[in-house]
Amino acid sequence: MRIVLDLQGAQTIGSRNRGIGRYSMGLAGGMARAAGPWVDLRIVLNGAFPDTIEPIINALSADLPRDAFSVYFPPEGAIWPPPPEGDPAQAALAAAARLHYASLEPDAVLLSSAMEGVGFGDVAGFDPALPNVLSAAVFHDLTPLHDSERFLSSPPIHAYYHRQLDVFRSVDRLLANSDATRADGLENLGRHADEIVTIGAATASVFRTRLKGPPGPHLPSEPYILLLGGVDPNKNLACGIEAAGHLPAELREDYTLLHCGVLERKARDALEAQMRGRMPMRFLGHVTDDELINALDHAEVVLFPSRLEGFGLPALEAMTRGTPVLASNTTSLPEVVGDPDLLCDPDNPEEMSKRLETLLRDPARRTTVGHRLRARSERFTWDAVGRRALDALAAAVEARPGGDGLRPAPTYDADAAIADAVPAVAAGGLPAGRVIDSLLQSGRVGAELGTPRLLVDVTVTNTSDAGTGIQRVVNATVGHLHHALVADGGARAMVPVALNGRALRGAPRFGAPSDAPIRFRAGETMLMLDSSWNQYPDFAPAFADLRGHGGRVVTTVYDLTPLLHPAVVIRGMPEVFDAWFRRALVESDGLVCISRAVADEVAAYIRAHGLPHRDGLRIGWWHLGSDLPAGEGEGARPQGALARFLAVTTPTFLMVGTVEPRKRHATALEAMERLWAGGSPARLLIMGRQGWNIEEFAERLRNHPEAGARLLWLEGPSDTELAHAYRAASALLFPSLYEGYGLPIVEAARMGLGAICSDIPVLREVGGEGAMYAPVGDVQKWAEAISAVADDRALPDPSHTPALSWDESTRHLLEVLYADRWRHVLRTPNMEDEAGDANFPERTEK
Repeated sequence: MRIVLDLQGAQTIGSRNRGIGRYSMGLAGGMARAAGPWVDLRIVLNGAFPDTIEPIINALSADLPRDAFSVYFPPEGAIWPPPPEGDPAQAALAAAARLHYASLEPDAVLLSSAMEGVGFGDVAGFDPALPNVLSAAVFHDLTPLHDSERFLSSPPIHAYYHRQLDVFRSVDRLLANSDATRADGLENLGRHADEIVTIGAATASVFRTRLKGPPGPHLPSEPYILLLGGVDPNKNLACGIEAAGHLPAELREDYTLLHCGVLERKARDALEAQMRGRMPMRFLGHVTDDELINALDHAEVVLFPSRLEGFGLPALEAMTRGTPVLASNTTSLPEVVGDPDLLCDPDNPEEMSKRLETLLRDPARRTTVGHRLRARSERFTWDAVGRRALDALAAAVEARPGGDGLRPAPTYDADAAIADAVPAVAAGGLPAGRVIDSLLQSGRVGAELGTPRLLVDVTVTNTSDAGTGIQRVVNATVGHLHHALVADGGARAMVPVALNGRALRGAPRFGAPSDAPIRFRAGETMLMLDSSWNQYPDFAPAFADLRGHGGRVVTTVYDLTPLLHPAVVIRGMPEVFDAWFRRALVESDGLVCISRAVADEVAAYIRAHGLPHRDGLRIGWWHLGSDLPAGEGEGARPQGALARFLAVTTPTFLMVGTVEPRKRHATALEAMERLWAGGSPARLLIMGRQGWNIEEFAERLRNHPEAGARLLWLEGPSDTELAHAYRAASALLFPSLYEGYGLPIVEAARMGLGAICSDIPVLREVGGEGAMYAPVGDVQKWAEAISAVADDRALPDPSHTPALSWDESTRHLLEVLYADRWRHVLRTPNMEDEAGDANFPERTEK
């Protein structure tokens, strides 16, 4: 059964920071955790609120995969708030949203809030009314209906509210947050008893898990009573103030009344005037969850005198923290609080004052009541709420004519759906071109109109391609990604992109259709493949725009050399790299590394240094391929110095890669010098350009007594020359101090050449059983290993070294990106890290 949950209730300005927003997020998490294999839960978000999309996805990432989320983009140009006669533009927005729902082929659509549509960007709640699809809405309360003079005095708002009540009357099911709300709906909406189901409510997990800390600086130093409630008149704050003001004088002198909630200045002034001269009163205003928890923990008693509640979440939050609560005896609060001695007439402040006095004078009773309320709060969990919601929707789907809870065969046709939707949208006065533009950005609708894209950063290589190192990887990976995606049927497209100033554009040199600015679509992935470390901060606007479309950023980490071995890199690089790495951690949803060893090092480094990162940061790995075909160079003869060097048949040992401190060429040279001193004819061939911090060693090579005889350094070799050397050599020497991968080992293995490698984790991973290993920097051990091979003693069979082609490599990369094959999932502090797929990818032996 596929359920689409529209989470706009957690996004709009009017709801995101209020109870509806908290409820919507809690419900989504509970449904996700309660969903078994029989439920396919999809979350739909409104692209008009881009700053909310990424936080919502991250908050639910522990329970739902990223591809469970999609985004629709309402056409621009609608006018809010809706006028009394109704807003055709809102009908247009509803048509666009309905089209998006239809594209997901659901069995049921659930609206987290039908009371939206009075703020810029909101899509007013509406009955999805899709053929053969169950429609449902969360039913929070009918508070404005019961206090229309205060809530509905504005004619446009009155008309809007009653239109929204029609949504509650027309959807197939209402999921109520309490029995009181359900009873209210049955009485005032004309629904049958089986059409409104109570699913309940709960608190955010942080209210259960956060440990009690010392009182924060925002709290009074003296004991205080905490009054909860916001600006809405039903919160009845005046009763709470009167109750505190009626306390005996000695208690009023000992305690402060502390208000927590958002108030307009006029309302705050009125409350201050009501309490003035009676007891001290302070206002906290809007608080974070942590600040609210801290205030609840240190309050003597919480007052919640609300007249009308759908559920009464503030009371439950206080109960969860074990703080005594005095609440009204109306609507849903008796269901939540339970104890009649803690419930008061909201119009009788004297009664509340007496009960408050009893609690304040009896610390032991306060402790007992707090423990009892905390125990009661444990029955209210989002997992239970989510399970009830799923059960209610499943039962309703199965009760429909022909319903069996099984999703029918896909019938969605984007062209037909759009043809039906565009006239409806255009009826709202919006140009059809604008409508199509919004659909192109929206979830699967956009996917049908334009293939989903993998955007690959090639910024550095696009302007400066030396053809070595990371640039070689970028060139190979981009080319083979395109081939792999085409071979997979073209379900996704790869677009190389480069930053040009502040604009992200296509990179035609790498195969992009044009250099036009990139306009993101819903749910795309941007792979930061290139070494754009210096430019990384300039990507921030693009990253933010991408996330506003429900997309994600994945950054490649080739190795941690500048952090783990700063002495072997160019001066200034550790600082540049550290700044980039820290920025990447907070900008990236995932990191992909070129070996399992680097992935483990990255995760360990982040934990050891307590580095800030995005919650749910995923760390994965894949292995690079080799672009030297086994037949490279066949039929052509080497030329010049290389030809003369390879013409001698004595054992030849090859080193491939930039000559720089990390590669430890000196270890190999000194080992060879020991063998030469003993009369060995073995020779050393070094192929690679001169790097950094190596001037003295470079002179030593050029002026070495064996230069041109038993020693040859060939700078800037071609692929053909490399192939000749791999084919003629006795073994590859790879004595590196540290590596991210070790590509020459793979290239050598594909050419049938074995390797002697440093005994470090990454090279054990890459070389496998097809290589010999010697300790890093131990010249004598390296001399012994080289001598053994020179004397024809067995070198491990290189066919046992896993050697991937670039096609295989890029397929593994795609599986990491799109099949969630991550090795580590890092949570933010206070949450446990998750184990990923420890063994992926399976490496084939060649």
